[in-house]
Amino acid sequence: MLMKCSHVVIAIFLFFSHGVEAKDIIENIRETHTINISYIDDQYPFSYTLMEKPVGMAIDLCRKVASHIANDLDIKTLNIKWIKTNPAARFQMVLNHKSDIECSNLTDTPTRRARLLFSEPFFYSSTAYIYHKKAHLEKKELLSGHTVFVTSGGVAMPEVTLLNAELHYSFFIHLSQSSVSGFHNMENNDNSVFVGDDILLYSLMSKYSTAGEYEISSDRLSEVQPFALVSAKGSIYLQEKTNETLHDLFDSGEFEKIYKKWFLTPIPPENVLLNVPLSTHLRNDIARVQHIRRRK
Repeated sequence: MLMKCSHVVIAIFLFFSHGVEAKDIIENIRETHTINISYIDDQYPFSYTLMEKPVGMAIDLCRKVASHIANDLDIKTLNIKWIKTNPAARFQMVLNHKSDIECSNLTDTPTRRARLLFSEPFFYSSTAYIYHKKAHLEKKELLSGHTVFVTSGGVAMPEVTLLNAELHYSFFIHLSQSSVSGFHNMENNDNSVFVGDDILLYSLMSKYSTAGEYEISSDRLSEVQPFALVSAKGSIYLQEKTNETLHDLFDSGEFEKIYKKWFLTPIPPENVLLNVPLSTHLRNDIARVQHIRRRK
């Protein structure tokens, strides 16, 4: 009986603490006319810095979210405080409420969903690895005896750990501080690979390497997973407004224009053309939202 009562007390406490927490976020935005948005600097083309300003597909989406929140709260000018972070610290920024929304290429997983609120997906990717073409490391079984670089705090870390166990702990794992440093670590070590989201690997290869120098594995270390914008557990208002924004963009066709800007046209500053068409998963999401709205 005592245990049941304690569970009820805990549930009530969590309910009200989340409610107060969410209310505090709204009131803080309303009073300060400022929303705090964190991003990772080198997640090309989702979030990176150009001429000392954050740019990228996820950044464009977050600007739209901020505009929607400003309209909803009747704030004439809502300032965005951009907070640069790194993969290892990105969760704590949101969990400690230093950031209202995390705006990069954060993968939505069941484990992360226990602590965070995710928006509607805006991209889909799976985990792969990049390697020197001359090393012939096409299959993951060939990684035994090699060095595997992976970004600290990234979604690929548990996948790499699991693969190493499957291969009887036969390769060496080294943590990199960012995607760019992980790529350059691989670049400077012929007998190594760098593991990450396939779209980031493709972007890094397009941006930094000579054609034909590297390959991305056909083997995948994960199923296809969604990227989403993130807020803290309990921040229901922010999640709702983020989803409303994305649904508006899906319905109006503006999302596809933003997508085309970053994946089907040359990207500054190097004018790299990724030429990655809209995925079937994303097309289905857009069609689903449009279908629901047409029925209303």
